[in-house]
Amino acid sequence: MKKKLKIIEYFLLIMIAVLSFEIINRAIKNQQSKKELESVLEEFEDNLADVPDNDEFGEEVDETSTSKLDDPTNLNPTNIKIGGKTVVGKIRISSVGLALPILSETDGEAMYITCVQFAGEVNKPGNLVLAGHRTKDGFMFFGKISNAKIGSTLQITGTDGNVVTYTVTKNYVVDETDTSILKQNTDGKRMVTLFTCIKDQPTKRSVVVAVEK
Repeated sequence: MKKKLKIIEYFLLIMIAVLSFEIINRAIKNQQSKKELESVLEEFEDNLADVPDNDEFGEEVDETSTSKLDDPTNLNPTNIKIGGKTVVGKIRISSVGLALPILSETDGEAMYITCVQFAGEVNKPGNLVLAGHRTKDGFMFFGKISNAKIGSTLQITGTDGNVVTYTVTKNYVVDETDTSILKQNTDGKRMVTLFTCIKDQPTKRSVVVAVEK
């Protein structure tokens, strides 16, 4: 009997050690991911300082002169990539402590880097739909969007340096098959829709909608 108890204790100790390792390893990876994203955001902000003011592209510009718009590579002036994916903007929701770069690619690899541009265009009329993963501990990317309150604000910064502020109008849950959140008919208004999965509810999605006001 004592031998069996010792064996059980031995296996319990192994299980505790494995679980402890997993928790520590996840915490380290989360911290590394946070630092990498913070570094990308800093680079994004630094590069925006080199983007010309809107006046440079106004009516007074000499059409015979060489403009940065003549160069296709300058359609994304920040020219920043993460893991080979293109950064097209930044989202910030100060009320829930969220600040992330936005990627144009929507593949699975991109979604494990940060949030992605699922539909629409950054700060253009229509519905900019952003998708982001979350983890059970609430860290990964969009883990805290469900905490955004009606009336709070979020900001989207484009690669042109323009910052647009949106006000949260809806915070709700939909079925994973609900495609209405992708609609683009906004009567010319600029709108942002965020969505992510929900802990222990694999067929549901948490959705936050914000409109420019």
